Amino acid sequence: MCGRCIAMDNIIERKCCRRRDLCLAQSGVFAEICLNGNILDAAMRANEDTFADEPDRSNGNFRYYAYRQYVYWQHG
Repeated sequence: MCGRCIAMDNIIERKCCRRRDLCLAQSGVFAEICLNGNILDAAMRANEDTFADEPDRSNGNFRYYAYRQYVYWQHG
């Protein structure tokens, strides 16, 4: 394991990247794609345009889009 992940009590929540050389959460790409507020805002705007949704810039929605960006990045 990378040594940076927090130990989770529930086995379902134990999702460490298991990399020894560079943890995914420490990479610059992760920070740019999943943590950059401007990127997340652009993803929200694209989704709002597609589905004619009302803008929601709450912390929970930013978190949702950060998870969404991660999944797209890692799994296509």
